[in-house]
Amino acid sequence: MQTKNVTRKFYPILNSFLSYLPSRFLVILNSIIIIPFFAHMLTTKEMGIYQLSIGILNLLCTCSTDWITKSALRFYEKYKILNKLPEFYSNILFISLTAYLVIVIFYFLSADYISTKYFISKDILALLLILIIPCGIRQFLYQMLRIFNKPFLYTFSIVIYQCAQLLFYLMLFKIFGNVKTILTAMIIAMVVIDIYIAKKLTFKAPLMNI
Repeated sequence: MQTKNVTRKFYPILNSFLSYLPSRFLVILNSIIIIPFFAHMLTTKEMGIYQLSIGILNLLCTCSTDWITKSALRFYEKYKILNKLPEFYSNILFISLTAYLVIVIFYFLSADYISTKYFISKDILALLLILIIPCGIRQFLYQMLRIFNKPFLYTFSIVIYQCAQLLFYLMLFKIFGNVKTILTAMIIAMVVIDIYIAKKLTFKAPLMNI
């Protein structure tokens, strides 16, 4: 009897793991194809600035939007049971805006220092500041995809994002500098994917009621 109970709990976990496994392969494929492509297009200095920029972006997202959006996995069901989903969405929005305000203040206080110390122009730092918004929205939507159990949409959205990022880069690289073009392409591609996922998802409580 105990073995059957363990088996019943094991198969849903295994099924969930296998459902999202293709998306992990796509992330690896992105590293194998797109990053070497950018390395070929960028000079050594530009590649260094790009890596520093992505490092700063990851740090800011980890300290702000990542932990906020991941809380959706923990608290969504609780608010759903209590029939308080509008409050759940409001809390996520309020905390996210507060965290972003702190980052904006940090930007104005430290932009000069970072630009001088790490040779990253203020234009690039401003793009990173903008990029945090679609990154945070995408992370929240990805958590909702997990909650609503939509692994195909999750995987397909990664394909769309990777293709859109490369497409927009090829369209814009002659207009801006290489690093600015990559970040601009990331912003546009993330906005596209955020809109795509939001349209595909059916929220249990309309965001317009927040």
